[in-house]
Amino acid sequence: MKQYEYFCVVSQSLTEDEATTLLGTIKQALLDVGAENVADQNMGKQRLAYPFPGKQAHGTFALIEFDIDPEKVAEFKEKIRFVKGIARSVVRVRAPKKEVKERTGTASTFVPVATSEVTKAIEKDRETVVAPDIAIRTATSDAPTAPVAEVKEEKKQLTQEELDKRIDELLNEEVTPENL
Repeated sequence: MKQYEYFCVVSQSLTEDEATTLLGTIKQALLDVGAENVADQNMGKQRLAYPFPGKQAHGTFALIEFDIDPEKVAEFKEKIRFVKGIARSVVRVRAPKKEVKERTGTASTFVPVATSEVTKAIEKDRETVVAPDIAIRTATSDAPTAPVAEVKEEKKQLTQEELDKRIDELLNEEVTPENL
């Protein structure tokens, strides 16, 4: 028997309960064809890097690991071929897990030491750098600079829908030299 993994993206049209039921159906199909050590991992609903045809922008990701005879993989694929609700899927041979070697010897620790000159230079940079163009002017001029007052902005918390909408707007904007 070989170790395989089945990765799928469940359609966004299904609810969480329906997606869980679908994963149960897939696991049962695996058991029906003789798979052993079936373990699933529901990774939850996530935004896709690019939308699937039909404007599907989200999907529930799931990974199922199992052991099966290589001859039975085609039979499993045929069983789940027409299952509704699976947007994309792939079956592949699971890569062997790498063993982590223990390190021997003494552990060395790096402790950064800041001298007073370095600390003063960092503080001076914090006072003079407000924007990149101002930083260039102040860095090249020898005139002393006055400390700059910090401006605190209130950050508005965005909901997931607002964030998705804003990202879609930015991705759909036409890129011109003025936008860059």
